[in-house]
Amino acid sequence: MDDCAKHHLALSLEEAQSLLSSPMVSLSVDSPCTTEHGIEVWTEEELNRRCDQYAQNPPECGLWVPASGAASRMFRPVEDDLSVVVDMWAHRHSYGLGLMWERQMKEMDGASEDPEILRLALMTCMEGGDLPKGLVPFHGAGDQSEIETALEAHVRFWHHEMGGGDVWFTVPPTWRFAMEEHLAAHPSVASSEIRIHMQLQDSDTDTPVLTANGDWFRREDGTVLRRPGGHGALITNLETLSVPMVVIRNIDNAPSPFQSLLRRRWTRAMVQAMEEWRREREALVSALESEESSSSSSRRERAESWLSDQFKDAGVLRDMSHADLMDWLTRPMRLVAVVRNEGQPGGGPCWVHAQNDEHGMIRRQIVEAIEFDVDQHSILEKATHFNPVDMVCVPGNQPLVKFMDRSRFMVAKKQVQGVDARVLEYPGLWNGAMSGWLTRFVEIPSACFQPVKTVLDLRDRH
Repeated sequence: MDDCAKHHLALSLEEAQSLLSSPMVSLSVDSPCTTEHGIEVWTEEELNRRCDQYAQNPPECGLWVPASGAASRMFRPVEDDLSVVVDMWAHRHSYGLGLMWERQMKEMDGASEDPEILRLALMTCMEGGDLPKGLVPFHGAGDQSEIETALEAHVRFWHHEMGGGDVWFTVPPTWRFAMEEHLAAHPSVASSEIRIHMQLQDSDTDTPVLTANGDWFRREDGTVLRRPGGHGALITNLETLSVPMVVIRNIDNAPSPFQSLLRRRWTRAMVQAMEEWRREREALVSALESEESSSSSSRRERAESWLSDQFKDAGVLRDMSHADLMDWLTRPMRLVAVVRNEGQPGGGPCWVHAQNDEHGMIRRQIVEAIEFDVDQHSILEKATHFNPVDMVCVPGNQPLVKFMDRSRFMVAKKQVQGVDARVLEYPGLWNGAMSGWLTRFVEIPSACFQPVKTVLDLRDRH
């Protein structure tokens, strides 16, 4: 891929100024996806069949984990409430980080179990909240002889449950060496059964910061301050992977040893389902490429039938030219796992009117709560499922930026170096950044979704 395609995401100051100054465009959401329309529910027989077929001939697949986030938000309850610290200390052996915390307390001369000292010791272990989530001990039980960080949990799962192979982590530049060193000693990595690849977010996608007064935030040398533009900018990292298929999983959705068998079953079934879907697509593309005319062709009819599931109104396909049909057939693909909504914050899977589309398409999208217009909150309230960001993807050998919905840039108000500012973030990685992908949703058990939003979610996690 040439540099022009790779850096297509880079924004000029003029483009950024326009995006930061414009009101956020709300999506035109038609309705939630449900198990009646838009979300697949696999039978036990289907699940078993896919798992059996995976075991007979595992498709080539890697794991890709965005892991550049710091643990600062995880420890906000500790920063805000000393009673939380006291309760955590009383149950420290129920946390994977308990042993690390005890050692830090012993190192602090004359330390007592004063709540302020306990908090200081814990936050010292977590580098004041700057420690990447990937290096936080997630799992441990009993005497804590088996402690596992989030990074190690992903590696262990991919080795023992999926058979090994390539694992990519996107990491913060200042922690790259420490994270590489941390995983180098892992048995799966040392034996080369797991090949680790560390990726950095392209600095050319950093976005400029605007002060509350509408001026550019400038460094002491007068240059405009830029900061990482959110995980949507990682879309270009996906273009560099050396495997045809990849599982994408959040760093804090690390599989615990206790749930490994269940998560293995569903991950294998999803990979196998994607392999079948990909092969169906390849056969249709090959057939259409080989025919001289696309009009009144049974091959075109088969292609339309295969694509019809992508649109709420399949009639839009009848008006497509042969070139448009081929464009849709060859787009990147993703199979997205969703769970029943049990009160989690955020959005989920929806049917959405495509932006600037001449055919009036309504397609599946993952929509964040912030992207709903006030008048559409009734739709959000009817949503039955939540998106846990567990996906199997076939990016394809093509620039992925062209499938991004650039109307879904987000502006956030934040403190930057102690000053109120407006910061610009690219459309979310699995939201607007993958807007133009072929998409399917499948319901999976809630137990397969193990997010860690705060440190309290780590209690009794084993």
